[in-house]
Amino acid sequence: MWIWSQRRTRISLRISDSASVTCRYQRRPERPTPQPKIFLGRHFDARSEKTVAPLRRLLYLLGFDVLEGEAYNSRSIPEKVKSRIEQQPIYLAVITNAESHDWLIAEAAYALGKDKHIILLVEDRAKFNPTILGKDLEQIRFPVELVEKSFTKLLEEFRDLGVRF
Repeated sequence: MWIWSQRRTRISLRISDSASVTCRYQRRPERPTPQPKIFLGRHFDARSEKTVAPLRRLLYLLGFDVLEGEAYNSRSIPEKVKSRIEQQPIYLAVITNAESHDWLIAEAAYALGKDKHIILLVEDRAKFNPTILGKDLEQIRFPVELVEKSFTKLLEEFRDLGVRF
């Protein structure tokens, strides 16, 4: 018996004594996604998007389901964000050198109140005080527009949470 596998399909070939070939196709069961979902808090400007894009790609490649803002609906923005934060076990904030971080501080405080695991990626020039959340949260710092420099520490954080890759 010879078995050849490609992604989700398994093909089994059996050669009988009479040299005929029998093929059977089996669909592999879908693999459950072990990675948790992440809410990604960030500033919504072109510079922040440039910084966040490599991080978003890494998270998708690792198998995370990444949620950010939500498409338009009739609920208020705070209610939409709260709903999405409540659905995720991890809140990941990317804090760049924007002038105001009030919205990200509010999101992180809400996630903290909901017992979510909070990860703060903070750009070196960003003026951000994590003690305003009532807790001195550890930060993963990265050079300006080089979020990739934070990936090793971020992977270590995921490993400490028990996430397997």
